[in-house]
Amino acid sequence: MVESRWLVGCVTKPHHDAERRFAVLGVLLQALHLLFGVTAILGMYLTLGRVQSMQSPLWKNHCLQQLKTFWIGAILYTIASILGVWYGHWWAFIVAAMWVTYRILSSAVGIATRCPANHCF
Repeated sequence: MVESRWLVGCVTKPHHDAERRFAVLGVLLQALHLLFGVTAILGMYLTLGRVQSMQSPLWKNHCLQQLKTFWIGAILYTIASILGVWYGHWWAFIVAAMWVTYRILSSAVGIATRCPANHCF
């Protein structure tokens, strides 16, 4: 169940629709990283520049999760590269991609249902 402090005044105000659209843009750019790696970097820079000015705690929460997903995913992909190149463990890329995909999907579900990022699954 979603805590009521997340819902008070943060999803019904019309000026928060722009913040919601921005959160959706960040998720879409991260989702496209599997096809074009540069989109995740672009999404991270856009989110990093906008997250401090967001007024809705709900959408700010989603943007912070996107930033965490980017950086932890970058670390996981780096470890997967090391394991793949030096030791031949290419399965590490699949594990990293599955984790990042899970985080992107949980964020997308949270945006669609208007619940906080880590309270959806």
